[in-house]
Amino acid sequence: LGNPWASIRYAATQVQAGDTVLINPGTYEGGVVVETDGKAAEPITLRANGEGVVIEGSGGERDAFFIDNADYVIVEGITIQHAERAGLRISLSDHVSVRSCTFADNSRWGLFTDFSDYTLVEDSDSYGAAFEHGIYISNSSDYPTIRHNRLHHNQGCGLHMNGDISMGGDGVISYGLVEGNIIYENGVGGGSGINMDGVTDTIVRNNLLYNNHASGISLYQIDGGSGSQNNLVLNNTIIMPADGRWAINIPDASDT
Repeated sequence: LGNPWASIRYAATQVQAGDTVLINPGTYEGGVVVETDGKAAEPITLRANGEGVVIEGSGGERDAFFIDNADYVIVEGITIQHAERAGLRISLSDHVSVRSCTFADNSRWGLFTDFSDYTLVEDSDSYGAAFEHGIYISNSSDYPTIRHNRLHHNQGCGLHMNGDISMGGDGVISYGLVEGNIIYENGVGGGSGINMDGVTDTIVRNNLLYNNHASGISLYQIDGGSGSQNNLVLNNTIIMPADGRWAINIPDASDT
C-alpha cells in the first residue's frame, strides 16, 4: 500500500490506451486483471524491463493474469507460473498479442482464450500444465496466430483448439495460422501435439512435433460446431514415440 506502483496488479488498474508499463525484474503476486481497452494505434503494453520478471501464483484469482473485455493489449517478456488454473486467460478480448513469455507449471493451462479474435502468441514457452494443455484456444476465437513457440511436457495437448458449441457462439474457430512451433513430450494424459476440434480455414505448417505420447496432429469434430474442414496441413515434421498413436489423424474432415 505504501508503494502501489511496485505492484503489477495496481498498474493494470491504472492503464489507458497508449500506455506502456515497464516491469522491473522481480517476483510479483498473481491476480493481475486488465479490463481497459487499448486502440489499434495505441495499444496497452505490459513489458518486462529486463530478464527475471515473474508472476507467481494466482493471488486472489484462479488465473494469474486475466485480460477481460480489453482489446489491443500486448504482454511481453513475462514468466507466469504456479497459477491455480490458467497462467494467462484472454476472455472476450480481441487483438491481444503475447510475445516472449514463459508459462511454467500452471495447474490447468499455460494460456487460455475464450471468445477472443486475433490473438497472437509468438516466441513463447509453455510447459508443465499439470492437468491439460500448454495453449488452449477455445470458444469461437477466430483468427488466432500461434507461431514460433515451444510447447512441451504438458499433461494434455501442446496446442488444443476447440470451438465448443456448448458454450455459445458458432462453435467454430476459423482463419487460424499455426506455424514454426516446436511441440514435444505432451499427451501423457491424452491429447495430440496439435488438437483441432471444430477448426476451419486454418493453416498448420512448418511445425516440428516429436515424442508426443498420444497423436501428432488431429483434425476432427467432437465438441465443435462443425467438422474441422477447409484446412491446410503443410510441411510439418512429426516423429512419434513407441507409445504414440497416429502422426496425422484426420477423421471426417472434408476438404483438408
